[in-house]
Amino acid sequence: MTQDYPKTMKALVAYAPGDYRLEEVPTPQAEGDDIIIKVEGCGICGSDIKCFHGAEVYWGKDGKPGFLEGPVIPGHEFVGNIVALGPDAGKRGDFQIGDRVVAEMIAPCGECRFCKSGDYNMCQQGQIFGFKKTMNGAFAEYMRFPSKCKVHKVSPELPFEKAVLIEPFSCACHGIERGKITSDDVVVISGMGCIGLGMVGAAKRYKPKMLIGLEMNPLRIELAKKFGCDMVLNPKEVDVVEKIRELTDGYGCDVYVEVAAHPSSVLQGLDMIRNQGRFVEFSIFSQPVTADWTIISDSKELTVYGSHLAPNCYEPTLQGLTDGSVCADGVVTHVYPLEQWEEAFATAQKSEGVIKVAIKP
Repeated sequence: MTQDYPKTMKALVAYAPGDYRLEEVPTPQAEGDDIIIKVEGCGICGSDIKCFHGAEVYWGKDGKPGFLEGPVIPGHEFVGNIVALGPDAGKRGDFQIGDRVVAEMIAPCGECRFCKSGDYNMCQQGQIFGFKKTMNGAFAEYMRFPSKCKVHKVSPELPFEKAVLIEPFSCACHGIERGKITSDDVVVISGMGCIGLGMVGAAKRYKPKMLIGLEMNPLRIELAKKFGCDMVLNPKEVDVVEKIRELTDGYGCDVYVEVAAHPSSVLQGLDMIRNQGRFVEFSIFSQPVTADWTIISDSKELTVYGSHLAPNCYEPTLQGLTDGSVCADGVVTHVYPLEQWEEAFATAQKSEGVIKVAIKP
């Protein structure tokens, strides 16, 4: 089944650090069980900015390959409507032309030890939207959902400014899951950007004893309070390590979630977390971060968790955004057409008055 759509489309293509080009490229076609969508819009992730500026993790260094396989169309925080279904698409579920949908960022193999254990986000053969040649992303007019990626329907009533947050808020949900929060815990989330704000709502589900945000941006501070933080501390104005110890009888927080993507946030967390605390590292860094690992081992006996993508988190996030139990109002602050991608990327790098920037083809 196919809805009429053009044979070529506008797309932003990443060739090298700083070398992104808006081009006319062939529109993807539906084969096998493929699903083709017309992109409604796509958010700009912090990883998109780091990639554009040449972060080693994406482009490699000294002959060691990076995560990105270019040239590729970036963009993974998307939502769109189905315009074509491959002849075998029926085996993927009850999808129809016109359905509003989102796909999870990874297309896992389904056969490896991680897929079989349910940890499909860690599939080593899995392809990732916006970073791999076989999985072009959503900074384009159309995109293809290939076989094995997980597709979810999105309510047509969900406003675009919330629908475009499904991917980052799902990742936020998984990051919070990794911290194993209980009702006895004092939880600190460092960084109240898009992901951090999504984590506030996810953490509130566990009813922690106290939920504290760390942030310097006034707009983000106000939203963090509105979304459910018991308090938000500004590290520019308060000795946050001392304040957290004061609030916890000198022990430190039980759970520290690092999502500010700055080395100082890592070191600050290692300082303020209690002995045998749980440290969740979410951020992607442009370069390696140096820390005293003795704090993790002999000094505090910490448990450190990483967080990658959003396994099994899309449905609860969709439900929360749709029924309003997950706050999202005000997170998307700017929307640009695809032709203004350079201005959109520049805006996404600003702090004042900016949280999430989205592109609409």
